[in-house]
Amino acid sequence: MTIQIIPLNKLRLSLHNVRKSGAETNLDWLVANIEAKGVLQNLIGGTAKKKGFYDIFAGGRRLRALNILAASGKIAKNHGIPVMVSDESAEGIAETSLAENFLREKMTPTDECQAFLHFLGTEGDIDAVAKRFGQTRRFVEGRLRLATLAEPIFDILAVGEMTMEVAKAYAATADQAKQLAVFEEVKGSWLENNAHEIRKRILGASIPASHPVALLVGEDAYIKAGGRVARDLFTEVEAAEWLDGDLAVDLASTLLQEAAAIHAEKSGIGTVVPLLAKGSTWTDREELMQARLDREPLSEAAEARIAEIEAEHAQIEQLFESTEMDDEELDAINERVAKLEREEEELRDTEVLIDEERKASLTQFMVIGEDGKPRVETNYWEVPQARKLGDGDGHKDPKKVAAKVQGLSGVLADELSIARRDILALHVASNPAIALDLAIFTLADRAVGKYSEHGCSLEVARRNDPNVRGNLPDSLAGAALGEIRNQLDTTWAEHSTAAERFEAFRALEEETRATWLAVCMASSMEASLGGKGLQHSNPFHDHLGQLLDIDVAAWWRPSAGGYFARVRKAGMQRALDAIGGPVLAAKYASSKVAEMADACEKLCDGSAITEPEIREAGIAWLPAAMRFDPNQVEETGADGEDAPHDEESEGGAAGEKNNHPAGEDAESGSEGEEDSNSDAATTSQNA
Repeated sequence: MTIQIIPLNKLRLSLHNVRKSGAETNLDWLVANIEAKGVLQNLIGGTAKKKGFYDIFAGGRRLRALNILAASGKIAKNHGIPVMVSDESAEGIAETSLAENFLREKMTPTDECQAFLHFLGTEGDIDAVAKRFGQTRRFVEGRLRLATLAEPIFDILAVGEMTMEVAKAYAATADQAKQLAVFEEVKGSWLENNAHEIRKRILGASIPASHPVALLVGEDAYIKAGGRVARDLFTEVEAAEWLDGDLAVDLASTLLQEAAAIHAEKSGIGTVVPLLAKGSTWTDREELMQARLDREPLSEAAEARIAEIEAEHAQIEQLFESTEMDDEELDAINERVAKLEREEEELRDTEVLIDEERKASLTQFMVIGEDGKPRVETNYWEVPQARKLGDGDGHKDPKKVAAKVQGLSGVLADELSIARRDILALHVASNPAIALDLAIFTLADRAVGKYSEHGCSLEVARRNDPNVRGNLPDSLAGAALGEIRNQLDTTWAEHSTAAERFEAFRALEEETRATWLAVCMASSMEASLGGKGLQHSNPFHDHLGQLLDIDVAAWWRPSAGGYFARVRKAGMQRALDAIGGPVLAAKYASSKVAEMADACEKLCDGSAITEPEIREAGIAWLPAAMRFDPNQVEETGADGEDAPHDEESEGGAAGEKNNHPAGEDAESGSEGEEDSNSDAATTSQNA
């Protein structure tokens, strides 16, 4: 094999080059490197069938970069290129191409760091060094940040005993004392290779620059107040951490309080509570109730349009029941239903009418949006009349609510409050006697209009159930619960005063009082579905269901109209497969939706004539949404084919379309960046 100088316009890519994917990606740095230093490693090729031409089977990316330079006029189209010309066979050519691509060894990040430091010392310009090596400024800055690693950490990285991700976590700060403190803290434990945990410990009470609190304050004001910023130089996306999170929270609290005071003055609302949160929670509103306020009456045009919307809703419901539709048609109709509901909601959302005297008694919450801008929640709240006239039971002053977050970020305050609540709940659940006293006391105290700070949401008939259009079908469980209520002893409620009623209630038999407690507790249970991370899912309800050994199939069976006709065919086919295997599923594969739904109903209610084992499986089958199983795997495929046929079942199959649990944390895509960019210092080979 000999090296020849061949004009660029006589070179073309060989079909025998083993690099079939990724050849067109990340060429910019290679183009810049060749423009700066020329071709430092020859290409490898062989003579083509077309006379005078050569096929390049090693160095295809370099050839592509050269053609880009020629097309832009930076080099001549006949620019001479060094090519090692081979006379190997097709098999030999492929082997050479594989070796050229596969056996190349990359420099370590620490070598790249030291190389960049050397050239920076020579040229003194990060942008010039970046261009020289065909890299972005952020990549070079990221490698230079490794030079700030404390010596023991840098040495471990240099010998390959630490991953780049862990090194980046330590390099999140240039404070070597902090790096060493965390390094000693995690050394020898399972945490020493946990980049996420190390980064958390390095940054401490920091907040990302994209956090709503940071957006509200603004970086200039934060730095002016003494705040420190750490830039993330290991991603191409502009990112930073505000290291003094407590300072940022204090600044944001002041700004939000000022905005709340301005809104209170302009609107005349008595109390505007600033909250460093995305929205108020039950805890914030614990001592308040939503104010019932009149609205501007609907105009004749609005009433007429609402009547049209309701008529169209009725037509759509009839269409669902009588027509078989494909997925595309169903999606279009669901989109139309959602649009109609939004329009109706907007039409009914007329201006709230508040007289000037009542304004002073109302409360609103000012929160912070995702964009960092203060916004006032549209609901109005007030202290219930029973508490206004009470005997000083210690309810909280809404104006003091904001003090909760002083010194803590809103996110951290939420996390700590939930963790503390869980610990308390565990110990309450472990002490049945105290739990029983607490439950009875809470319900009785609320029943007589006292709202002491129970810190408990136990309250009868204040459930946040889904808003279901139309009447719900009767259920066996609902009827049985109603019968229990009808048999309760209500004689104690006939007394005129609260004291008399309470004493009469205490005089009931212990079993009767316990039944009252059980019914009140049952009345507080909110709607939920089985599964994790889905709309209406509630893992605690799954646990309760298992604890109570609930046989759901004895109380609820999926019917054609109530379930099967409202999921897609793929969902019914999976049910058939679970009941009778692939043979049964295939039997109905070509059936229409109505026919398949009717067959599924008969299998599940036991009326189908079939083999005993299939009948037994049918009467026991339940969709995942109705099971009480905290460990179940969702039945829906990644393509979400079980999306419901109507918006009413949205919390079931539709919710299952998302296979990623809420709150799932993920590191940034820095690993990909590392893969694509770590060739910085290998440009001497022009790979």
